[in-house]
Amino acid sequence: MSATAQEQRKYKRVKLELRLRFMLPDGQEHTGQVIDISGGGLSIASAIRPESGTTVIIYLDQLGRLEGRVVRSHESGFAVELKAPAVKREKIIESLMVLTNRIPSDPEDLRRHERVPGEGTTPLTLEDGTEAHCRILDLSISGISLETTARPPLGSNVTVGKSIGRVVRHHEHGIAVEFKNMPRLRGSLAAQLSQRTPS
Repeated sequence: MSATAQEQRKYKRVKLELRLRFMLPDGQEHTGQVIDISGGGLSIASAIRPESGTTVIIYLDQLGRLEGRVVRSHESGFAVELKAPAVKREKIIESLMVLTNRIPSDPEDLRRHERVPGEGTTPLTLEDGTEAHCRILDLSISGISLETTARPPLGSNVTVGKSIGRVVRHHEHGIAVEFKNMPRLRGSLAAQLSQRTPS
C-alpha cells in the first residue's frame, strides 16, 4: 500500500453536497462539487480533470481555503490529498462533525486526537458573562465535553478555564466545546483548566 493510501485510510470520508471553487497553477478558477470529504482529502465532481501531482487551491464557504494535490482522476472528476498541519486537519474534522450532525456515540470515526476521561471541574463562562463550574466528562487537545445544565447556542463563544472555544454540540449531559486557542500539549491544556478549578 502506498504512503498516500495509508494516510487516506486514517480518516473516514463523509458524503456532503457542497459547492466549491478551485484554482489550478495557471491561475484559472473552476467550479465543482464535493462528492465526499475527510480530514485527509476530498473527491470533487468536475468536468476539469487535472493531472496527478497538480497543486490545487480549493475554496469552500463552510471550511475556508484548502490546499492539496491531485492524486487521481475518476469518472466524475478527481481526488485531492490535502496538505495541512495537524491543527488545520483537526479543525476540518470538527467542522465536518458539525456539518453532518455527528453525535459523540461514535467519535473515533472522524476524530484523530485521542480523548481521555476528565477529572474534576472547570469554570465555564458564557457570552453574557454567566459563569458556572462544570464537571469534565472528557477532553482532548482540540476540545472538551462538559456536564452542565447550560445550553448555550451552537456556535456561541465560551471560555472553559482559560481556553476560548465555541459550542459545537449539545448532548444528553451537557455540551461539547471546540477550542480556538488549541494548546500544543495536553499538559498545557490541563494547566489552563486547573488554574481556575476549585480545590
